[in-house]
Amino acid sequence: MCYDQDMELISRQICSSWEPWYSIKIDSQSIPELKYTILIPLPNDPIEEYICECPGYIYRGKCRHQALAYA
Repeated sequence: MCYDQDMELISRQICSSWEPWYSIKIDSQSIPELKYTILIPLPNDPIEEYICECPGYIYRGKCRHQALAYA
């Protein structure tokens, strides 16, 4: 392979990690001193795109904290 020649780069994938993520803390309903972090990709994204660290979200893929952050 000759490295002194120009080479054309072809994009094969699009990385979405450049998008900003916002985080919001939401109080736990069962443990008063506990707050869960909700990650929001973009303000106009649907609620299904919100990610929560609570056990309910990890188990079911949705939780009440998403709705509270979305409101």
